[in-house]
Amino acid sequence: MRQVVLVDFDEKVVAALTDPEAELWFPHLTNDLAQTGWRKLKDEIGLDKSDYGTARVLLKTPCAMRRVPSHISVKPSENSVRDLILVEELPGVIARPYKNSGIDFYESTLISPNGTVDSEILNCLCDAFNIIQQATSLNKTVIELVRSIHLIKPVSDDYDVSFSEPHIPFSIFISIPQKNNKINAFRVAEAIVHEAMHLQLTLVEGIIPLVSGNEENFYSPWKEEFRTAQGVLHALYVFRVITVLMDEIESQKNLVKEIKNHARERSRQIRDQISEINNFEDCPNLTEIGQKFVKILFTS
Repeated sequence: MRQVVLVDFDEKVVAALTDPEAELWFPHLTNDLAQTGWRKLKDEIGLDKSDYGTARVLLKTPCAMRRVPSHISVKPSENSVRDLILVEELPGVIARPYKNSGIDFYESTLISPNGTVDSEILNCLCDAFNIIQQATSLNKTVIELVRSIHLIKPVSDDYDVSFSEPHIPFSIFISIPQKNNKINAFRVAEAIVHEAMHLQLTLVEGIIPLVSGNEENFYSPWKEEFRTAQGVLHALYVFRVITVLMDEIESQKNLVKEIKNHARERSRQIRDQISEINNFEDCPNLTEIGQKFVKILFTS
């Protein structure tokens, strides 16, 4: 019976990937996709949604200490109950490799000497989620996928950095400017969606292969270097979703002109970048389903 259910889900994923009318973040599939990730964590580590933590995934034990100085209260949809997303700090032994590669976390400044959480940083994060909430079904997908957020201290407020990793299925790492304002919160909102979509596509790839081969033979306008087909596919996917978010934000009547203009310009910039790889659907490292999906990303 379990095998039949999995086969049926495979077919649903393929149908979504090849449907030009489907919303690109697959809101009707996200819960089931996430469940595949949770089942794997439960089988391999013994972790479930209630005790999830990045450190516990990396240390491969549900008993590892989880440092959670704060959390973000979010609503997946208008009539739903609020959910909590953890703001998690990594212990030194886990954070050290990231630091060695130039990633600086808000470990020392996130919590002030009197034990209160820096309001500017967390307010910026909360404002970012409020922006994402403007796109209702995308907001629900993001909240389903992101359980832990790690706050990166950027070298300056004008510098954005974010990443996620396939082996940490429900965690994202994003930089937060030290000063909170409308544009900075907007940039953080983009980063959250960006990394959530990476997590989503990784879950999809666990069900349906979209690429074969790992040759670095295709130019990425975002990295300005040659990357694997998988790297370019991920970039194309997440940035196409970002354009939808930008268009949704621009259409909102209750947002200030500054934000609308920023969304319009960001969408134009991304579309120009996407146009630089308009022959990517012919990449030989894409599977048949991967080629059909890429074609939809270019035409939707």
